[in-house]
Amino acid sequence: MRIKTSILFKILGIGILGSVLLLALLQTPPGKSLLAATLNRVLSGVQIGTIRGWVPANIKIDRLEMSDAEGVWLTAEELHCRWMIRDLIKRRIRVTQLGAKTIEWHRFPTAEAPTLSRSTKSREIKIMEVELDNLVIGQLKLDSAVAGMPLEYTVHSGGIHLRSSGRLMGELHVKGDAEGRVALDARLGVQHDNRLTVVAELERLVNPSLGLDHVSGYAEVTLSSAGLRGSISTWVRKDNLEGQLSSKIEYFDRKFRLSPFEIVAAGYSAEGDLSIDFEPKNM
Repeated sequence: MRIKTSILFKILGIGILGSVLLLALLQTPPGKSLLAATLNRVLSGVQIGTIRGWVPANIKIDRLEMSDAEGVWLTAEELHCRWMIRDLIKRRIRVTQLGAKTIEWHRFPTAEAPTLSRSTKSREIKIMEVELDNLVIGQLKLDSAVAGMPLEYTVHSGGIHLRSSGRLMGELHVKGDAEGRVALDARLGVQHDNRLTVVAELERLVNPSLGLDHVSGYAEVTLSSAGLRGSISTWVRKDNLEGQLSSKIEYFDRKFRLSPFEIVAAGYSAEGDLSIDFEPKNM
């Protein structure tokens, strides 16, 4: 019995010693280069540059590229992530700092979305709780292929939370070509009726200006597997003239509706319904 216990302790000691040596190796420049090379080999379509910082709790990456068959579709520079390892004991991932100096979204990726097998659809996915305390993106660039014209923003969030129940909540504050706030509320998990609710408050639209002196608005939209439903309100000003557009919006079964919508400007108002059918036979 004593011999078996001695062997067990030796195996355990070798395992701990190996883990400590591996962690020490990852703190050296050759170890971090090896880690980056391994990740680049394992992660398809991802190219990671130089890794710095304390691995794995406080990591900095000078450059990251994501690509598909047509080339690079997203690049990011000077990324950093700091998270609390001890929170894993509580079955929680807590990220205290996450961000990047620059993220440039060149175009939409061409990769096809993965399809779920029948067994995957019926199986419950257990979600670990995630807390993101601070998110900062110094410069978010959207190229013309993404937004129709080049746009730039700064993004900050004081808290995004993913609960073990599958509920995602958080706020994003945006400045740059648009200034405002975006609140997220989502329910995730294959056994739930997945949905995402977005509340956006646009304080000022800088670019595109649309030839107007001021554009602001408010929108609340809920997206589910069935479609989209919500409401929008927009206020505009040009010289001494002011106007407002408000409407309910829906998108179900390839049909987009503004019903009812109301336009108020220069003392006049107009109401109506708008419906667009996106069926292939009508395109």
